[in-house]
Amino acid sequence: MFLIYGDENFFIDEKVKEIKQKYTEENIIVFNDKFEYSQVLDHLYSNSLFAQNKLILIENCDLFLTKKLSSEQKDFLNQLLLQANQPNSNEVVFIIRKLDLAENELTQLLQKNNQVFKCLQIPKKDLPKQLVNYIKNKGGDITPSNLMYLLEKLPENLTLIMQEINKLLLETRDITKEVIDKSVGQYVLDDSFGLSNAFESNDFNVIWKAYKQKKYEGIDINTLISQMANVFILANKVYHLRNLNWDNAKIASFLKVHEFRIKKASLLLSKYSLTKIENIIEDLLKLDSSFKSSTIDNEAIFESFLVKHFIGKQQNEQLR
Repeated sequence: MFLIYGDENFFIDEKVKEIKQKYTEENIIVFNDKFEYSQVLDHLYSNSLFAQNKLILIENCDLFLTKKLSSEQKDFLNQLLLQANQPNSNEVVFIIRKLDLAENELTQLLQKNNQVFKCLQIPKKDLPKQLVNYIKNKGGDITPSNLMYLLEKLPENLTLIMQEINKLLLETRDITKEVIDKSVGQYVLDDSFGLSNAFESNDFNVIWKAYKQKKYEGIDINTLISQMANVFILANKVYHLRNLNWDNAKIASFLKVHEFRIKKASLLLSKYSLTKIENIIEDLLKLDSSFKSSTIDNEAIFESFLVKHFIGKQQNEQLR
């Protein structure tokens, strides 16, 4: 019995893939989100001298997400604890794609027995170095500037980044800008300057009008989040590179973007503090993650996000 949890889906999926290799496909049973406890227990108890071992994967088991358990949940927990303390040919793996876990007897037991794998996101400042090392270990080569160029073209999704890198390595060992332009797919990252110009105004009314226009044009919330994240992440990069006393031309050359975008990022930096920008980026990443893993009303939540970060104190008082 194992628990795999964390905020980096790529590492979670890699660990699950590693475990699944020990089993044939027909002996892998997957429970996603809503399931009956009795179904899990039926498979867990269905041991036979001649039957093949089974792998039982359970996504988002509520025992790890609920602090106050119901009587039914407690019964299920006790059944699992009994099984955890007995030899069992069937293997259970719990998968939680979050960092916060509810503490109970099962989590304590798994941690005590070193049956917990924590999968964390790589810090942004360490990601380029880690990716360069990965490429070199695979027999490939890429310059730091070309890697930054590649990352500029991709969403901040490690699973997707690794897929693109592995595809490039199949094509060539020397990953150049030309190879990247030729082979990497087009992702919706660039803002058509509508949102960018609105954010530069630091005026909630202008930002809200731009958002409504994008919505009228049929652009979904997830795409708006990607566009918005691209604007503020670029500003964050420009801030740190400017601390190296680099001018716009050198920063543009390093990031492989047009100098005009560096000027627009600089304008954004003149309107928002670094702390504000980092808070916006952090909340955008949380929104992106929660929208992909649930069916919540993302439009209402995104609008609340805009109010939280961009409405002025005076406007906020007027709304009360």
